Amino acid sequence: MDKLADKRVALIGTGSTGIQLVPHLGRDAKHLYVLQRTPSTVDIRGQQPTDPEWVKTLTPGWHERRRNNFLSLTSGADVEEDLVKDSWTDKAKLMQTYFPGYERSAEEKKYIEEELDFKVMNELRDRVDAIVKDHDTAEILKPWYRYMCKRPTFSDEYLETFNRPNVTIVDTADYGGVEAITENAVVVGGKAYEVDCIVFATGFEVGRSGMTSGRLPVYGRDGKALFEYWMENGVNTLHGLSVHSFPNLFNFFGFHSAASVNFTHILDEQAKHVAAMIAEAKKKSKMA
Repeated sequence: MDKLADKRVALIGTGSTGIQLVPHLGRDAKHLYVLQRTPSTVDIRGQQPTDPEWVKTLTPGWHERRRNNFLSLTSGADVEEDLVKDSWTDKAKLMQTYFPGYERSAEEKKYIEEELDFKVMNELRDRVDAIVKDHDTAEILKPWYRYMCKRPTFSDEYLETFNRPNVTIVDTADYGGVEAITENAVVVGGKAYEVDCIVFATGFEVGRSGMTSGRLPVYGRDGKALFEYWMENGVNTLHGLSVHSFPNLFNFFGFHSAASVNFTHILDEQAKHVAAMIAEAKKKSKMA
């Protein structure tokens, strides 16, 4: 990062990747332009050193129990204890205060969820006002949508970075994003921002890879490529993992796969499932 001391940097994108990068770039660059299309929600992260005495209390399986507890909370399940206790599960637990042990009609639930959502988003917008000193900058950084319309983010440094004199937020929403990139500038709303380098933090496509898009051909029985097979037969899988005529291929977190706020949870469960399938296949091959 020392090499950025005399550089003007443009960061495009303020999703989860941008949230992580902005504090470091803002600290080290001569000037940082943050080009935002839609602001993210930025809640308290509350990162703290792990207490070694707490670690001594852990028993085998603690990680899986915490992970399952987190998923249950964020999925709206009625959970007695919060084992994670972060800002994400704190927001999820709010739902339980509105559904105290008895069912409500679908219509009533819809309005309650909307009220809860408005409460959460107001708290997050208030947080922007409490941290960002410049009023106009704060207004640009406020998210105006339902809580889960974008992946929630958590940082104790992101919003604070916009109080630095060398950091500028550029709202591109009214212009459909960045209009042009020239030899030495990015252009937004007809205005050129001269920069020395550009950082693309524009996100990713969930479950899409070169294999599933056809850019990286994978061949099965009869020499047919996966993408070609799907074009002829439709996209079909077994549990999102296996594809007929591709016996040695396992597609992790791909089409028809489960959705979760915790990608690593899905990958771990799929890995266990695939391992069990391979073990069973080996067992049966020995019996044949």
